[in-house]
Amino acid sequence: MTNDKSSVLIFACLFLANAAWCPAKEEAASPEALISRARLHEDIWTEGTPPTLMRAEIQVSDPKGALVHGDYTLDWVSPSQWRKEIRFPNYERLRVRDAKGYWQKSGLSYEPEIIFQLDTILHLKDAFRVRSKQTLGKIRSRGKAGVRQNCTEVKWTTGTDRIMCFDEANGALVSIEYPRRENQNPPEISRIEYGAFNTVGGKLFPYEIRALKDRKVIAAAKVLEIAKITEENPALFNVPMNGEFWAQCDDMQEAELVDQRRLKPFVIGTTSQPPVDRHRFAWKPQSQRISGSSTKVKNDGPQVLSFKLPISRAFIPDGRETYPPSRFSISN
Repeated sequence: MTNDKSSVLIFACLFLANAAWCPAKEEAASPEALISRARLHEDIWTEGTPPTLMRAEIQVSDPKGALVHGDYTLDWVSPSQWRKEIRFPNYERLRVRDAKGYWQKSGLSYEPEIIFQLDTILHLKDAFRVRSKQTLGKIRSRGKAGVRQNCTEVKWTTGTDRIMCFDEANGALVSIEYPRRENQNPPEISRIEYGAFNTVGGKLFPYEIRALKDRKVIAAAKVLEIAKITEENPALFNVPMNGEFWAQCDDMQEAELVDQRRLKPFVIGTTSQPPVDRHRFAWKPQSQRISGSSTKVKNDGPQVLSFKLPISRAFIPDGRETYPPSRFSISN
């Protein structure tokens, strides 16, 4: 009888010790760890990934809100050698990467806003990027659609940039929410959802991605195939005829927000407005980009955003220039 009681006491002590240890393990998790784990498990386009072909169906919304269907192809060899092609009924864009940057061929001299939004969901690596001036909020747990999620806020000093949520079971990034800031226009993308995860080379990759604005899908991608390339075709990576070169600036520093106010709407038909990206960065026209030291860039028109741009070499953003949506639309 004494032995039985001792066994029960030992078991109880072990149970309580284990129970006490588990929460401590959960508490040890940090928002940085959540992001690092998801990046490690989901980003397949990294050094060491063998030559791979990915094909996907893509969709973007037209001015009337209807979804237009297109195709996306990625031929991957390495981070410095790949070929990406986007095709819609009346728009095509080809990018071919080499060691110093990439060559782009497009029927337009600018990047349509809806294509920029499509790029936002196709570049999964960018979703995990936390800028040096940003901080992460505490982890908050929630249940959504029967899935337990751990969420963290990515913050500027002026407010929340986005909320990232991860599947509690496998650590995968399942959604990003972009809240509307005070005295700001609504975000062009309010939410990105990642789903239909499949194992690719030992990693977990989302085969379905959707970008929404106020619960309406404005861009989407559905992977049809990810397969290893058994026989490489060097001709795929030739410089495209009439292509434009975009240099890679490895030592480019981040823009620092020094002032921020609400933008006035674009006037339909005007061509004097400078390009503006989803984060409301005010870029100089390409012809005015120069090498130099820190400077401020301000628009002369209604925009009153001001950024400090530390520049160490010729500054060229990643081809992501957008103009007023009224100037271009993709339709069947």
